[in-house]
Amino acid sequence: MERGVAQPADKGTVRYPWAEMVEGDSFFLPAPEDEQNRVAVRVRVAAYAWMRRHPETHGDWRVSARKVEGGIRVWMVAK
Repeated sequence: MERGVAQPADKGTVRYPWAEMVEGDSFFLPAPEDEQNRVAVRVRVAAYAWMRRHPETHGDWRVSARKVEGGIRVWMVAK
């Protein structure tokens, strides 16, 4: 047993600005060319998980993630 060991920081921080987004808003995620597909899938999964947990504010929205030069751009769009 050990005492005085600091607890790690909470991992529950929000990576993406879903709560602040409205229709037409977008954000950029830098990603190397060989990782853009993986990043796009990860951000789509995160978006749909957020929307399931917050149906009162984002239940009628969807996201569009597209490869752009240097990374991925993600838009909030209406269904």
